[in-house]
Formats: sequence, C-alpha cells, structure tokens
Amino acid sequence: MDTWLKSKVEEMFNNNPLSSRLDISISLLDNGEVTMVMPIVNETHTNFYGFIHGGSFSTLVDSVMGVACLTVGKLVVTSDINMKFISNSKTTPAVTGVGRVIHNGKNLMVTEAEIRDENKRLLVKAQGSYFVQGSVKESMLA
Repeated sequence: MDTWLKSKVEEMFNNNPLSSRLDISISLLDNGEVTMVMPIVNETHTNFYGFIHGGSFSTLVDSVMGVACLTVGKLVVTSDINMKFISNSKTTPAVTGVGRVIHNGKNLMVTEAEIRDENKRLLVKAQGSYFVQGSVKESMLA
C-alpha cells in the first residue's frame, strides 16, 4: 500500500464521527486488510446486561470491512452485512477487529471480518458487500 493512499485512508477514517465516538482506532493498514481496536467502556459500549452491545460490534465490523475496501483505493457504501455472534464478554478491556477484501470487483466488493477479545477468543464473524462509488484518488480531485 503506497504512502499517499495510507495517509488518505487514515485521514478519512479519523473524520468518521461514529467511529471516533466509540474510540475505534486503526492499528494496522495493509493492501486489502485492516486491523482496528475498540476499547470497551461500560458507559458507551455495553448493553443492559453489561455485555458488549451488538451495535458496538456492528460498528466495528462495518468499519473494518469498509476501510479494507478503502485500502485498495475504492470508495464504498455498505450493501449488506451478515454477522454471526459467536460469543460475548463482560470483562475484556478491548476488542480487535480484522477486515479483509475477498472480492475486489468493479461495482461490488465482498469482505469478511472477525472480532476477537484480548485472549484471541472469537466473538463475531461477518461478511459484507459494498457498492463501489468511485476511487479515493478521484474523490481528492473533486
């Protein structure tokens, strides 16, 4: 992944209000793959029972899969996401999400994601499809 694209992807992600509100950060960017970390704060990320809220998981899943698409230079919007909640946690201080592109099409991209706790235990497995809206480079020229 070239330096210019990496810088633009980081800039675009850092301007996302929802991801910022949940304190999600990028820990690794590569061509077609991204790793993000989301700290778990009870007042923000959990449900009534003290477990991580499905909406928090959903935001992290959409973020890692969408940004994985950005790493290959494509602007996308979500078409669909299928999530499987495998397990949950009340005690992990953070979760890590990994998203990767598994099909880099002209009009549609297909991705997958996993979220794991601090002990590497699988919490969520997901797949998503994203409509291609253009390229990152084209968006910088507009």
